[in-house]
Amino acid sequence: MRSLCLGLTLLAGISGSVAAQKTDTLRLKNGDRLVGEVKGLTHALLRYSTDNISTVSIEWDAVASVVSRSAFEVELQSGLKHYGRLGTAPAGYIVVAGATVADTLPLGLVVHIVPMSQRFLSRVDGYVDVGFTYQQANHNLQFTLGAEASYRGPRMMATIQGAHFVQNQDSLEQTSRTSLTLIEQAFLRNRWIAGLSQGYERNEELELIGRVKLGAGGGRYMIQNDAIEFTVGAGVVLMHERYLGQEDGSSTVEAQFSGEFDAFRYNSPKLNVTTSLNVYPGITDWGRVRIDFDSRVSYELIKDFYLTLSLFERFDSRPPSETAAKSDFGTTLSISWSF
Repeated sequence: MRSLCLGLTLLAGISGSVAAQKTDTLRLKNGDRLVGEVKGLTHALLRYSTDNISTVSIEWDAVASVVSRSAFEVELQSGLKHYGRLGTAPAGYIVVAGATVADTLPLGLVVHIVPMSQRFLSRVDGYVDVGFTYQQANHNLQFTLGAEASYRGPRMMATIQGAHFVQNQDSLEQTSRTSLTLIEQAFLRNRWIAGLSQGYERNEELELIGRVKLGAGGGRYMIQNDAIEFTVGAGVVLMHERYLGQEDGSSTVEAQFSGEFDAFRYNSPKLNVTTSLNVYPGITDWGRVRIDFDSRVSYELIKDFYLTLSLFERFDSRPPSETAAKSDFGTTLSISWSF
C-alpha cells in the first residue's frame, strides 16, 4: 500500500511538472525560435515568458509566427474577436483554431491577444507617478501622487485611477486636489463598448468640498491599431456635490460626451501619450457646462521608469458657489514606474 501511495505521488508530481512546462513556440523574422509561454499582446508588444530569460516584451512586427496549445482571445483592428488555440501557420500569419473552425489571420491586423485562463495579477497593468518640487524663496512645497491599475479580461476591463496634489506656501493656506475613479467596461461586437463609472473629486482651489458621480454609457473604438487608439462615447451622469458655504449640497443629472486618444511608440525609448476630454452639459441644471481635460506624456528613461508630464484643465461655466473660480489649470512633472 505504501508503495502504491508513493507511486501515485511521484506520478502526480511528474504530471504537474509536465503541465507546468512552457510549450508555446515563437518564431521571429530573424530566424530565432523560442519555447516559452505567451502572456499577451497589447500596444504592439508581445509579452513572452521563458525559463531562461523570464518575461520579455517582443515587438510584434518582429514576430513571424506563434503556436500554442492554450486558448486565447485574438482581437483584430476591426474589433472582430476569435477564440481558440494558436495553430501552425505560415510566416506572417496566425491560426486561431476554435471548436469547429480554424481562422488564418494576418499578424499585422492583430491588436490584442488575451490568454483565456491567465492568472489575475498577470492581467493587471498600470503606473505610479510621484512628483516633488520645493522653492526656498517662498517655501513653496508641492507634492503630487498619481496611480492607475487596469485589469483586462477577454470580455471586460476594469480601471481604477487616483490622483492627489497638495501645495503649501508661506502666507497662503494649504490647498489640495484629490480624485478617485473606478471604470468598468464590457467589450461588445464591432469595437463597441458599454460601461459604468463611479468617481469622487475634491478641489479646494475651486471651493469644491466633495463631488460624487455615478455614470453609465457606451462608446466605440474609432481607431484601434498597433500605434493609436481613439475612443468616443456618450452617457448620463448622476452627481451630488457640495461647495464651500453649502450645508447639504445639491444633486443634478448631466449628459456626458467623451473622447480619448492614446498613442504609443514601443521602440526604445518608449513614448506614450494619452489625452482625454469630457464635456458635461447640465440636464436638470440647464445651461451649466463642465469640461474636464487631461493629458499625460511619458518618455522612457530606463526599463519601466519614465519621465512624465501631466496637464489638466477643469472648467465650470456656472459653479454653485458665487465666489468659486470657474477654472483650474495645472501641470506636473514626475517620475513614473510602469508595471
